[in-house]
Amino acid sequence: MHSAYVDGNTVTLELTWEGTHTGPMRRPDGQELPSTGRRGTVKACEVMEIEDGRITATRHYFDLMTILQ
Repeated sequence: MHSAYVDGNTVTLELTWEGTHTGPMRRPDGQELPSTGRRGTVKACEVMEIEDGRITATRHYFDLMTILQ
């Protein structure tokens, strides 16, 4: 996680996901991409709504084309 911002009941996180493609990944059309063993990173943003100390909604934004490259 790089940074966090709070405005009222909304929390926004800036983060970077890292991982290795070790298993099949399902595409939106239902087909699977076989594992490649390649490492990858992608920057992301997560927005959460908080009520009574609990997350009630979350939205996660990232660049899927970066992952697929």
